[in-house]
Amino acid sequence: DLEVRFRLSDAGTKELRRDASDVRALAFRAPGIWQKRFDVVPAEDGTYTLKLPVPEPGVYYVFLESHSLQLKVNAGRPLIFEAVER
Repeated sequence: DLEVRFRLSDAGTKELRRDASDVRALAFRAPGIWQKRFDVVPAEDGTYTLKLPVPEPGVYYVFLESHSLQLKVNAGRPLIFEAVER
């Protein structure tokens, strides 16, 4: 599993957004073979945590969405990573 910790900020003001309790992630393995939605957990320090199972090696894309922040799943830049065999 992969644990991703991040912060969210307003694109215009650059102010940190700590108040979103409805952040979700859409993760998929290219070219769309596997996909799943996950809840993102907010922390008191203003960070958010996503625990993402990585079922097998490959290239993965993670998109965020939040209704309260007016963040649509296809509006932001994805996190892209490659999982490799150990």
